[in-house]
Amino acid sequence: MDKGANLFAFLEAATIIRRKRVSSYGPTDKVLWLAKVPKERAECRSPFLTGTPEEKLDGTRKIRDAIRAKVQAFCREVCPAPPVRE
Repeated sequence: MDKGANLFAFLEAATIIRRKRVSSYGPTDKVLWLAKVPKERAECRSPFLTGTPEEKLDGTRKIRDAIRAKVQAFCREVCPAPPVRE
């Protein structure tokens, strides 16, 4: 198995272990039905569902850039500085 397949298998196993099973829903539980997600809101649109290939790629890049910015902000706040080579 290559590194990518090993990483995928590990992440899959970690997800299964951390998953909380919900066998029933009570009257106070909130359930999100994906069919009821408001498609007119920008944050609910998926670049993978509509548009030309270029529009889909642009949407994917916007999502990637937003994720990258949040991860970098988190790392600046939480992660230790890398060691300085002399």
